[in-house]
Amino acid sequence: DGYWPRINGLTISVDTFCTSLVEMGHEVHVITNRYSAEDDLFDAREPERIVHRFPSSRSWLSAEDNQVLPHAYWKVYTTLVGIDADVIHGHTAEFTLGQIAKLYAWRYHKPLVMSSHTHWEKYLHNYLPILPLKFAQQLARFIMHHVFRNADVLITPSVFHRDVMVSYGIPKSWIHVIPTGFKLSSFALDPEENRRVHEEFHAVHPRLKTARKLLFVGRIGKEKNIDLLLDVMDIVVKVFPDTILLMVGDGPYRKPFTHLVHMRGLQDHFIFT
Repeated sequence: DGYWPRINGLTISVDTFCTSLVEMGHEVHVITNRYSAEDDLFDAREPERIVHRFPSSRSWLSAEDNQVLPHAYWKVYTTLVGIDADVIHGHTAEFTLGQIAKLYAWRYHKPLVMSSHTHWEKYLHNYLPILPLKFAQQLARFIMHHVFRNADVLITPSVFHRDVMVSYGIPKSWIHVIPTGFKLSSFALDPEENRRVHEEFHAVHPRLKTARKLLFVGRIGKEKNIDLLLDVMDIVVKVFPDTILLMVGDGPYRKPFTHLVHMRGLQDHFIFT
């Protein structure tokens, strides 16, 4: 239920798994949502993986995400039947496509691998603030237990998340911790390229040449608790008034967060890029 052009940790994980499995010689199919006409451009970048997209609309839970429309459910299922995969890997077992994958795996006795990406006990209240906090946490525990209890193998990105799933009643022996990796080559710049990038960036933001620099890299979402950075910067700039926090990333909370920066009088200490 999440793939390019949607940018988040789920998409990165799916992309990383696809790349590695293809390099190992496997045939990889991706079952996902159709977001826009630009989808085909993203799919063309990785021709070695076969992407199947299905009509979708905005999720009721998150305006950033899509979910497959009900009239496409049967098409998703028959596509899985046609692929006849040896292993099914569900990355969003909590949502529509993950549930269809579970049904298919059960019906055709296919090994089912699931990945749990989100600590919903901490997140759900951000998406459904109308729910009392304690109830939202209990609901998340209940859903996570029932969603993942039928997996043959469960993958978590960290030991902490594994222990959370164990606390929900998932046997520890089912769980494998596989952190989401990245290619070091993506961050390798030759010295000349590195110098050019620095010069261009400092030309746009000359204050950074002499400032004390702090760095945030990631998705700007309220659930990331980035409001904490405002309190931190309030303290830091009183001691080191030449400090600038460079915010690298974007997300649905960028505009409200920028407004809070100005409300706190910290606009000279933040750069968004």
